[in-house]
Amino acid sequence: LPVGSFPLGECQGDCDDDGECAPGLVCFQRNGIEKVPGCSGSGESGRDYCYDPNNTVSPSASPSGTPPTIAAPTKVPTHAPNNSPTPPPVDIIDPRSGIDTVTCPPAGGGEHDLPDGLKLFGLSEMNEFCGVFIKTASGNLIPFARSYDSDAWEPAAGPHACLQEDITCNTDENGDTLCGLNLPSLVNSTLAGSTYVIVTKDGSMDQSSQIAAFLEMTTFGPTKSEINALNAAPWDDVARAGYVRSQMDMPATSHREYYRRRVNTKWDATQQSARSDHPCSPNSKWRKYAFIKQDRHDTITSEEDIHTTFEVVPEEADLVTTIYEAEDSSGSVTFDRGSFSSSNPGFSGTGYYDMSGDGDYIQWSISSYLAGSYPVSFRYAHGSTGNNGQRPLDLYVNDVFVKTMDFTFTDWWQYYKYTELVDVDLVEGTNTIKLLVNNGYGGPNIDHMRIGKPPAVVIKTNGWPRTVAKNGVGLLDDWGVDLNGMAVTMPSYPDPPQPPIDFTGYEQYLNDGYFTFSNSDNFTSTASHLFSYPLLEGQEYILTTGLTDDLCNSIPPFSEEYDAPVFGKLPNGEWLVWSPSILLEDNGPSINTPKSDLASATLEDGGGAAVILTNEKLKCANVPRTFVNEDTCVLSTLSTACKASELSSVDVAMSTENVKKFYNLTGRYVYAIRGLAMEELREHPCSKPKSRWEISAGVTCPSATVLNADTVTALTDAITKSFDSNPFVKDVTRTLLCDSSDYDDLSDELDIQLQIGPDCYTHVHPDHLNVYDFSGWVSVHNGGAYNIQKWAEGFDGHEGWYLMYPYAGVPERNVPQHPMSRWVNNGNGDNIVYVARLGDSVPYRDLIDPLKTDAVANYFGASASGGVDGIVVCGSYGEVANDPSLPEVFDLRSDEQSTTDSSVLNNQKHVVWTEVNLKSNDQLRQRVAWALSQILTIVPGNIDGDQRTEMYTYFYDILVRHAFGNYRDILDAREIMQLFSIGLLKLNKDGTIQFDESGAPLQAYTNEDIESFARAWTGFDRTAARGNIEQISRGSTDNRLDPMQIVPDWRDPFPKSNLDGGFIGDRYGLCVDVNRKSFLKKGAHYRLLGGSSSPEMTKDP
Repeated sequence: LPVGSFPLGECQGDCDDDGECAPGLVCFQRNGIEKVPGCSGSGESGRDYCYDPNNTVSPSASPSGTPPTIAAPTKVPTHAPNNSPTPPPVDIIDPRSGIDTVTCPPAGGGEHDLPDGLKLFGLSEMNEFCGVFIKTASGNLIPFARSYDSDAWEPAAGPHACLQEDITCNTDENGDTLCGLNLPSLVNSTLAGSTYVIVTKDGSMDQSSQIAAFLEMTTFGPTKSEINALNAAPWDDVARAGYVRSQMDMPATSHREYYRRRVNTKWDATQQSARSDHPCSPNSKWRKYAFIKQDRHDTITSEEDIHTTFEVVPEEADLVTTIYEAEDSSGSVTFDRGSFSSSNPGFSGTGYYDMSGDGDYIQWSISSYLAGSYPVSFRYAHGSTGNNGQRPLDLYVNDVFVKTMDFTFTDWWQYYKYTELVDVDLVEGTNTIKLLVNNGYGGPNIDHMRIGKPPAVVIKTNGWPRTVAKNGVGLLDDWGVDLNGMAVTMPSYPDPPQPPIDFTGYEQYLNDGYFTFSNSDNFTSTASHLFSYPLLEGQEYILTTGLTDDLCNSIPPFSEEYDAPVFGKLPNGEWLVWSPSILLEDNGPSINTPKSDLASATLEDGGGAAVILTNEKLKCANVPRTFVNEDTCVLSTLSTACKASELSSVDVAMSTENVKKFYNLTGRYVYAIRGLAMEELREHPCSKPKSRWEISAGVTCPSATVLNADTVTALTDAITKSFDSNPFVKDVTRTLLCDSSDYDDLSDELDIQLQIGPDCYTHVHPDHLNVYDFSGWVSVHNGGAYNIQKWAEGFDGHEGWYLMYPYAGVPERNVPQHPMSRWVNNGNGDNIVYVARLGDSVPYRDLIDPLKTDAVANYFGASASGGVDGIVVCGSYGEVANDPSLPEVFDLRSDEQSTTDSSVLNNQKHVVWTEVNLKSNDQLRQRVAWALSQILTIVPGNIDGDQRTEMYTYFYDILVRHAFGNYRDILDAREIMQLFSIGLLKLNKDGTIQFDESGAPLQAYTNEDIESFARAWTGFDRTAARGNIEQISRGSTDNRLDPMQIVPDWRDPFPKSNLDGGFIGDRYGLCVDVNRKSFLKKGAHYRLLGGSSSPEMTKDP
């Protein structure tokens, strides 16, 4: 204990001699933090303490020969992680030291005041809560500390609670525990005027409440049915154990499988990840409306827009209509309590009638018609979603009710649409036509009335009919269409409501035929459930039975963009169009597949047949073999089997021909750069240790620079000693001194030429003849895309392998001067990406991602190829097929244009997690997996995973699979430094902290250890892109889902130290020490390689 007044009591200090101690006590002169006999803790270093030589045991409430023990750690953590090591144990408080002891008052006894200062608190009783609160002047209670169910005192929740290190608990041999807790003075604090109180509450619970509390700890929330079921029997330890066992035995719910089964997104073009289904297959999807989001943009080439044309049906070209504006000022329009307005543009006249509530109406009085039946329709806008987007109006002609007309939601008050055509009987002379509000929600904005049938318009997309607008294109007026058959760009709309599909009476436009459905064709209603998308109940259907019509044979096996739409007609005369949907395949075991059947769901040819069928647009789905999926691998002898993609080490020579070839193979603008200038003396080869020199082999320098002998010697030495073997340029490092002011007045001070033997060397810009991908610069170049594209496209007979930087400009072509600052600011940036130097050889795997395409791999011989005797095909856990009988719930990013908003893609992983954890039966497993995810954390934004769903669910499933297993198995999935394994401090076998001789905690590792261990994680590379999984962006050449592979050439080759002063691999035998024919010994392991004899272990992680 700290120093007190003399004489000092037992275990008090600081004393200098026995005279400063109470009678019978002796001053213990110690070294450092040497243990004081009969006292607990270590005290302060350098202080001496009084002790009783006749009592060498720590005192307790009931003295005995056994020292008291420190209570076990409390059940809750401190407020936040502590970045510093845990301090050594503090002194145990002696109950005999005169400190006040506080006992929890009886439950229900109200508040009891406490003075501030150090106190010893007894524990609460079982089924009781005892809490210390700060009571404010207004009577509010702020939690400070608590004890419940006879547990040790611990910090309460909230910002004003005590800290864990402020609590010290002692337990004597009888099991009685007191906890020391300081109540700081509140006088000068932000809570001045407050006091401390202690309160005890009855915490006993009936059995159902106990069950609910238990389920709150083991699930994501109890249900009444669950509580009632467990409450039907005694709730004791046996029942609790039985519940836990039943949960552990319950089939696991995979997040990845939940996601993949519900990926039923519309898919109109084959991409790396997947192809579409077929309209004749079971569970194909059909819709009533004409357009989907994929119709807005070209999926493959985002720079191209889909074009839609509008063609008047020739036979109806002479039909005419008459328009009657709502705001007609001739007195022919009457109305009730609505108002005329022009605030929402898009109307046809000078405004519109803004209808009011029930009883409001607008009525036209028209004349000069011959008696007969006439089609009538109304142009309106309706931007409210109330009443399910409906604002029906009653139609009256000459005060006779005709029908109630639908005025459906038009998506915005500035989008005007026409209603259906309604045939009405008019008399010769004057007629009245009235719209009356009678729905309780008010009416829409009425623009005008149209009498007569307009010419029907065939709406075509890229030449294929999509529907016939029988009422004309007024339904689509917001496009501003010119009816001359010209192409117009599809805008960001329409979303439904939009033109329904209707070819009745116009079947001649369906040259390829259509399906005629019968009553035996089973359709069920469905709708897209994509987050934030409108629900289209009654607009979309699933054909569960499939089709066997002869027309099926004439339809391609999968959809491609610009294919003809596939139509069908229902028995009731309604028309549908097929919505191509994604087709994912089973390629690996479910999370619950028995170990003996892990290979049963692996694609038997790795997806090779589909690759061939799609002309290699779809990538092979064969999963690279790793420690994770080796049990899913089988040998395939099918002729269509494809080999798992690998990033080849084949060298790609950066010759002028090959640089040109990149454009032909990928369409990307890849050039070597020439024409870069050096402007400042600091770029002189004597001003910097490194420089670049262009080589003119066997050529005499036309204007060799005259330099001092020392300069020539230094530069010649650097050039001749360089090991750079590039045939075009040589990068050198100078070691001898030379003077940057030494240059020839008659020549350029920076473009120095040196004759060395038969070759001429010219000093050039350090980026000269670097090869770059300029594709990103095309769209942002201030001088226009053409001036970047032209070099590859044969401009003026250009060779196509280089781009000339116009430093001095090109006056004859009006190209201005380009200062070098433009290159400094933009070269080697996001839009101009370095590839290599011209003349270098680069391993295929080291090319930038956009150049690692199948076409490039095939051309340079970097494609994976299998053996003639079979190929090993492997699957991936949770890689199940999508279930087309389910709604469209999630989208899957692929390598091409996405039509789903980024906010939706970002949210998908959260929806999967929430759905699984709230609805799955294996609640305990999911709760443990969630707890593990708080330890083994990943942040989507830090791994480029915001819009990725499958990658995230794949990782999370690792925690789900191993929730009741081995922590080491989980750690195999990622790096395992201190955060997830040993912690910051060394521990004893009982978990307590180890201290050095000075009392400081022993660190588990040092920065040097971190640096050494980091070398163990070198050499990793992502595996090549494959099919049947989610990609993220156009041109993806690697995948973020399958485990990474080790590239031997990239790996640090030196020994890696361990934490025990040795090295990883110590005591393991070397390959040279293995006995001959040891591969024949019992227990030897073999790996199936298929038709290839190349070992895979060289790339296995």
